[in-house]
Order: sequence, then structure tokens, then C-alpha cells
Amino acid sequence: MDHATYLTALRGRLAADGCTVQDTSLGPVAAIAGYRGNFLPQMMFSRIHLFTVAAAVQDVGAFAVDDFTRRVGEYGRATKGGMRGAQSGIAAFAVLVGDRVHPDAVPAATRPAKIEFAVRTQPVVVDLSAGVVHTFRGRQFWGFALNGFLRRKLALYVPDPAQPLSHPQALDS
Repeated sequence: MDHATYLTALRGRLAADGCTVQDTSLGPVAAIAGYRGNFLPQMMFSRIHLFTVAAAVQDVGAFAVDDFTRRVGEYGRATKGGMRGAQSGIAAFAVLVGDRVHPDAVPAATRPAKIEFAVRTQPVVVDLSAGVVHTFRGRQFWGFALNGFLRRKLALYVPDPAQPLSHPQALDS
């Protein structure tokens, strides 16, 4: 599988779930960005602004994971970050799709999501050569009510590259 095929499938999954999808750039990297806002009952009907930003790169190392994750967090804050706090927050998946994933990228992608004031940014590395997705899959105390919601969205949006790429049913929440 190549970058274009994978990103096309990811774009289709975002659109099928009702996300607004657009092309953007983060620093020197061309990316696609999906956005969806949700009011979540488990968060006392707080609004969660969910961003999924994905870019294709040849080589993925720890620096690339950290830098892209930081840029995705900044993108989310710049786009929807004016009124966040008790009733509004931002969650973002920073997805790097690569052919070669260096060993130092795996721990960078699998540590808990970075959390700043009402912004949670989770790195995700899709290793096309190995056919796996590297990301944190545990639970975090901050935003514990979001854990299940974010795991479902991640599974929906970021398919395992070893599996057939279809467009699944959208999730209601």
C-alpha cells in the first residue's frame, strides 16, 4: 500500500463520519485535516472539537513525531481554541503515515497523549511497511470521560494498513 491510497481511505472515513475535510500544510508538510464538533453527554454536554490531521512522510523518527504533534496541537488551538475550558475542549490525532518508521518513533507515538489546558493531542504513526498503527491505547486520567469516545474515533478514522481499506459506518457520537 502507498501513502496516497492510505490517505484517500482516511479522508473517506473522516467524510463518512461527518467531518469537514480540507487540505492544509503544517510547516513544510502537506496534510489533510478533518474536523468534527461533538456535544458529549458523558462530559456533561461539553463541546469537544475533534481534529484528525494526517500527513505522509518517507521516514518517521521521534523528532518528526514530536514536531508534528506540536504543530497539530497549535493548529487545533488556532482553529477552535478561543473559548476552551470547562465547557469546551480540543482533542486531536496527529497522524504520520510513513514507509520507514525508525525505532525511536515507536515510544514517541505510544506514550500518553500530550495534554495542555483543555487540549489533548495524541500522536499516531502508521507504518505502511510493517502494516501497523503505533499509538497510545491506554486510559488517561485527565479527560477520562473522553477515553472511549476517542478510542472509537481513532479506530474509525485510522485503519490498520494490513486490513482491507473500506469505508465503515459513521459513529453517532
